[in-house]
Amino acid sequence: MSNKISRPFHGYLALAFLGFVLAPIATQAQAVREVPYFYQYNNEFNPSGSCQISTITIALTHFGAPIRNPDQLAFEWGTDKAQTVKGWEEIFNLEAQRHGLTIRDRATDIGHISQVLAQLDRGLPVPVHGEFTQSGHLIVLLGYDDDYYYAHDPGGDWTRGYGQGEDRAGRYARYPRRDVDRVIIDLTNNTVSMHELYFLPGPVTPVWDGALPDSLVIGQTVELAAGVEFVQRNSGVQIDRVNADLSALGGPADWPLAVQGDGSYLLQSQFTLAPSAPGFHSVTVAVSYTEEGIGQTAWLRGHIVALPPQHEIIFADDWGAGWGPANLYNAELNPSSQVGSYVGDQALAVAANSFIVEYVPEQPIAPEGYSSLRFAFHPGEAAPGRRPAVSVLINEDFRTVVKLIAGNLEGVGIDLEQNAWQVVDIPLTALAWQQEPIRSIRLFGNLRGVFYLDDIRLVAGRPFPITAAWQRALPDSVVAGQSLVIDALVELASTVEGGHEPHLEADLSLLGGPTNWPLESQGDGTYQLQVEVPVAVSHGRVEIPIHLQQRGVEQTYSGQLLIPVTVLPESDRAIFADALAPEWRADNLFSVHLTEGSTQQVYQGDAALAVEADNFIFEYLADEPVDPVGYAALHLAFHPGQVVANGKQAAFSVLLNGDNRTTVPLIGHFDLADPSWQTVVVPLRDFAHRDEPIASMRFFGNLQGAFHLDDIRLVAALPPEPKSPTDVEQYQDALPQGMALEQNYPNPFNSETAIGFTLAQAGSIDLRIYNPLGQEVLRLAQGWHPAGAHRLSWDGRDAGGQLLSSGVYLYRLETANRVQTRRLMMLK
Repeated sequence: MSNKISRPFHGYLALAFLGFVLAPIATQAQAVREVPYFYQYNNEFNPSGSCQISTITIALTHFGAPIRNPDQLAFEWGTDKAQTVKGWEEIFNLEAQRHGLTIRDRATDIGHISQVLAQLDRGLPVPVHGEFTQSGHLIVLLGYDDDYYYAHDPGGDWTRGYGQGEDRAGRYARYPRRDVDRVIIDLTNNTVSMHELYFLPGPVTPVWDGALPDSLVIGQTVELAAGVEFVQRNSGVQIDRVNADLSALGGPADWPLAVQGDGSYLLQSQFTLAPSAPGFHSVTVAVSYTEEGIGQTAWLRGHIVALPPQHEIIFADDWGAGWGPANLYNAELNPSSQVGSYVGDQALAVAANSFIVEYVPEQPIAPEGYSSLRFAFHPGEAAPGRRPAVSVLINEDFRTVVKLIAGNLEGVGIDLEQNAWQVVDIPLTALAWQQEPIRSIRLFGNLRGVFYLDDIRLVAGRPFPITAAWQRALPDSVVAGQSLVIDALVELASTVEGGHEPHLEADLSLLGGPTNWPLESQGDGTYQLQVEVPVAVSHGRVEIPIHLQQRGVEQTYSGQLLIPVTVLPESDRAIFADALAPEWRADNLFSVHLTEGSTQQVYQGDAALAVEADNFIFEYLADEPVDPVGYAALHLAFHPGQVVANGKQAAFSVLLNGDNRTTVPLIGHFDLADPSWQTVVVPLRDFAHRDEPIASMRFFGNLQGAFHLDDIRLVAALPPEPKSPTDVEQYQDALPQGMALEQNYPNPFNSETAIGFTLAQAGSIDLRIYNPLGQEVLRLAQGWHPAGAHRLSWDGRDAGGQLLSSGVYLYRLETANRVQTRRLMMLK
């Protein structure tokens, strides 16, 4: 269980507890915050060709380097060196070292989209190279959701063109994911040129133990109680003092944390929340320590959203304080209409003829802390044009348009046929650009006649008054067909002041259980969920809601804990075993002949698939798309027969759903010179399809001749080891789930590199290194290994002790039920 490092966007203020969400309001994943932005056309040194040095500056300054602008680096390094992947890495690492930063870059031109997404999941920016322009271009990816990447584009908005003087257009730009993937992926080998940022292990590494509150209302009394512990603390390090700077919230600037008996520290303080403005504000903890007589400092930062004490009124009976109309086009406003109002005595009448109406504040307003733009609309006597249109946008930026007729947001719109007041509530996540202050709000369309607006406001976000945490949680996963024994305990850390006894009940129907199963109060603020549910789901991910309700003095509050549980399939899902599974069919054959039932070479069972190929393509299509959740890998057996490669290097790859971004090369998983059956296991995460249903599986390559395939299947994920219900986190820390193969370090290397891996269970392993042709050069380790972490070194020599040439190599770890492969690079 883990929480994504990227924080929720402003206003959508659900609360996260150990990976579970108490959600009166939905959340939306967003980008790494507070990343400085530099517009390359403001550079004096080679502005049209300085995206590379600008992205280095963006990344370095985000991690604390005191660099004023990209010119500071360009005058020293020029801009040519940073155009290459390795040149960018060298400059970044030397500058990071110069400024005493622990951040470093591992550059690669053979990266994969799955690596990009994994780094964003860790809350780290990802600089990428791509064909955004004819000469190439670099941008810094900061986050993603289902449809978009969020990026700092130093050249401005890629979709608008460069050099247009819009020096903020590329700041937290929102680009469609497919468009970005199309230009950063090299389709010849389906790789990405990217920079993988990582932290060097320091003598002291502090982390939060018990999260800060997500949000607080300005003016309320704050009672902070959060812990700080150390995941890294070298022997010989003396912690001198741990202090917190709470001044950004209106608290003390140098508040000492109290040391606890287990060596952790407690941040406990009470003050009135009084920041300079609503929005995200930092809590910074400084850990002062001494190592070998030298005093040093490690930093830990958290954020709290300071919510405005009241709504921001734009119009209600009259214009709100600091607000007024501007940029009127074909529109006359009467703010004192007595015809009718939604609230109060007066509404805003708009006499329009294909109109623009804009509202502007005296000072830009930070959107953090506000949940939505809300207003009441009455069509009055207005008639639509031939194609009715009414839309809203922020800051005159058409990338933020929300259409209210034939709308682009579910549940948000207006009906011109309904002659009554209608409330429009637009989430700011759809309108406001990332961390961009609101300078104007525009309503425009093609209505003709008089319509009415009222109660126009930015709605202040409010934290849900009930907070909860697990003392004993549900299991992460369960195998289909088994009974799930639930013995969970929920603690209500806060409830509605003066409210009635809370009522909690679980809806277990998605697993095949009861719909309204009550949780029993234990009398100490905890509630027990105890039930046995026969799992009636084949596989997939379900979210079990625990509904919570408490009646207060003025209103009843309702929310829910959403508990993700993965249902694992009972067994693997066959695609080909003796014959093609009935729910699959072959299609899109090119330069290939497939013979099912071949007995010439058989891996298991009675028959295999014979493939006669000549630079081939063939595809298996599923009658119904397969939900990949619960499956861990694609397994197949390969026999090279008499096949040869048509080209200098052999190519044999597989992709899903016809999407080139998911391509995984299979060369390197087997040896064409080995005249025997070889198994290939590709983790599904390597396809970077992010749980998209599998509708097709395409095999293609440049092999010529006859080869055989067999035992093609989706491998069911193994359930985790049993956990003590009272010691979940301790077990997770002690033993990793499954097997994990780490990226070697350093990478690239020229003399020696370390390869680490972890095992959840003791067992036999096989760790081998292959050259780019898939030929084994060394078996690094073999045999029984205990559970836990292991680290081995490789000096770049083959099994005969000969030093190998520079280039890309593959290392592959195989256990009884897992196989994982990674790339490394050796430079001499």
